[in-house]
Amino acid sequence: MNDEFYEGEKLYRAIIPACPFMKEDGTVSSGAFRDKNGLSVDRQMKRKNIDAVNFIKSKRKGCIYSVTKENCDEKEIYYTYCPVENNDFHS
Repeated sequence: MNDEFYEGEKLYRAIIPACPFMKEDGTVSSGAFRDKNGLSVDRQMKRKNIDAVNFIKSKRKGCIYSVTKENCDEKEIYYTYCPVENNDFHS
């Protein structure tokens, strides 16, 4: 698989519980995607949004949120492709 992220690619994360990260306007705070040690996300990798969401829901509980590659670039967030056994989308 291609390890280069493309423009508009989404990175998905399952968050439990979602409440502490939910803002009044219904958006999620950046804290949901922040951790000193890094955190796991799944890449979209040209899949339809619903297919990517269903895949992560089959493996994780919680609310599924996404950010785009550009969201990460704007905030200077480092991301890398890191597939693992049973998950070719892991990053």
